[in-house]
Amino acid sequence: MKKNNDINLIGIIKNSVRIYFKNIFAWIMVCFLVYTPMFVCDYLMPEQFQTPANVFNAVYSFNIFKMMIYFLPPILFNPLAIAVIACVVEQSLYNKTIDVSYVLDNSLLKWKDLVYSAVIYYSIVLFTSLLIIPSIYFSVSFYFYIPIIALSKYKGMKAMLISKLAIMGRWFKAAGLIFLSMILSTMISLFIERFLPMKSENLFITKIIFSLVCKFIDIFFEIVLIVWFLSTSVIKVDEKEVGI
Repeated sequence: MKKNNDINLIGIIKNSVRIYFKNIFAWIMVCFLVYTPMFVCDYLMPEQFQTPANVFNAVYSFNIFKMMIYFLPPILFNPLAIAVIACVVEQSLYNKTIDVSYVLDNSLLKWKDLVYSAVIYYSIVLFTSLLIIPSIYFSVSFYFYIPIIALSKYKGMKAMLISKLAIMGRWFKAAGLIFLSMILSTMISLFIERFLPMKSENLFITKIIFSLVCKFIDIFFEIVLIVWFLSTSVIKVDEKEVGI
C-alpha cells in the first residue's frame, strides 16, 4: 500500500464540497435507486424490529434471527450506495468524465462481493461488541473496505486488511473523522426530524422522504471520508503485505 502525505482538513472539505455540488444528479440517482428500496424494506419490517432498544437487545443476546432481519437492508443496499459514491469521488478527484450509468453498472457487478464483505464486517464488529475497544478498533480499521472493493480487485478480508494497512499510523485521525461525521449527521437528522409531521395521513411516505433527505445530506459526510482516504492512500498493494 502506497501512502501519500496528508492534505489539510480545509483542502479535504473544499474538494468534498466541489465534488458534492458538481455531482448532484449522481446523488439523486443513488437516493432514488439504492436508498429508497432500503428504506422501504426498513419501514415494512415489523414494528418490534424498528426500535433501538429491541435492536440493542438482539445484538447483546446474540439473537441471530432478529439481527439478520434488522441488518439485512443496510447489508444489501448501503455498500452498493457507498461503492457508487466512491467511484464518483475517485473520478472527480482525477477530473475524469463521470458517466453515472457506467458507475452504477460497475458497482452492480461487484454487488455480490460488497454484500459478502459487509456480512464479514458486521459480523466482526457485532461479535466483538461485548468488548467495546476491539469493536471500535475493527470498525475503524476496516471502515474503508467498500471504496477498496469498488476501486480495486480485492474483496472480503483482503479488502479489510488493506483498509487497516492504509490507515496505519493514521488510525486516530480516521476515527476522529468517522465519529465526527456520524455525530454531525445524527445532529442534522434530529434537527430535521423536528419538522416531521408525525400525524400525517401518509406517514409511510413521509418517513421515506425524511430518510431520503437525511441520506442526501449524509452523502456529503461520506464524500469527506472517501476524499480523505483516497487523498492519503493509493490502492496499489504489495500482496506480501497482506498475505495474499
